Amino acid sequence: MDWNDLVRQWQAALRRRGRSPNTLNAYAWAVNRLSTWLDGRPISVGQLRAWQDSLAELRPASRLVAANAVRSLLRWAARERLGSELGIEPGLWEWVELPTVPERLPRALDPETLRRLLRWFAARRRDLGWQRDRALFLFLLTSSLRVSEALSLRRDQVERRQIVVTQKGGGEQQVVVSARTREWVTDYLRVRGRDSVPALWVAVHSDGSRAALTAGTANRIWRRHARRLGVEPWTCHVLRHTGATELLEHGATELDVARHLGHRGLATVQRYAAVRLARRQELVDRLDDLVPTLPPVGSRRRATPPARARVTGGPGD
Repeated sequence: MDWNDLVRQWQAALRRRGRSPNTLNAYAWAVNRLSTWLDGRPISVGQLRAWQDSLAELRPASRLVAANAVRSLLRWAARERLGSELGIEPGLWEWVELPTVPERLPRALDPETLRRLLRWFAARRRDLGWQRDRALFLFLLTSSLRVSEALSLRRDQVERRQIVVTQKGGGEQQVVVSARTREWVTDYLRVRGRDSVPALWVAVHSDGSRAALTAGTANRIWRRHARRLGVEPWTCHVLRHTGATELLEHGATELDVARHLGHRGLATVQRYAAVRLARRQELVDRLDDLVPTLPPVGSRRRATPPARARVTGGPGD
């Protein structure tokens, strides 16, 4: 058995576990990077450490994906007793360090920018690209889907009004969007007409041909609109954060938001939904009620003299 055989069998095991295509692609990237770096050298503790040091230029989240992928591969190889021919020691996976990923603030559009964008996209035009952009913007905002989930949808799913996506972990999620979103998607599909592309969201090339829209193209579309409006650029993931934040602003509970995002628990809601700065300021200002009101500094209010005590028991009493 060689390295490629080992990787293929491991990937087959991941598919049997129901790991999503996005996870498989991310893990394949990490393992291929390790294979290229090793360049035929045997895997050892020292090589693993040196390889992880070589990932220093990557973001912590990318380094964590790489570490999880390699740990998974080495642990599976040890369990299946398939690594001996390649010199993989049984406990080697334990030497792969899992980097800490710092918590980041939720990245949501501020209310004024969101209002400007919604006014911008509210206009109706016959241009296919415009119809797609406005429909996709509101779809991502109200569904709070990951862009990979939204772009995996087929046209026939929406036309049957049954929208179900497969999430990162392999589970299914019923997609819920607003009535206005359905209206904008209907407008988009009417202008699009019939074509041979099964994907719901399409890119139109310069020669007029159409293909399934990619996440990279979608984010380039948002940057183009941001330049036209003179606002900070945003991404598809920012729209997911914004949708969750707006739900909280409009009275949804954390459980409501977690279910809408497709999360099983409440722990990750804080990563996606921000408490607006104005709301935080309002809450903090309420603490001023605890502070007693004092005269202004430098004021010369004359103190009221204490009342004289009345003496009793004198003549005439």
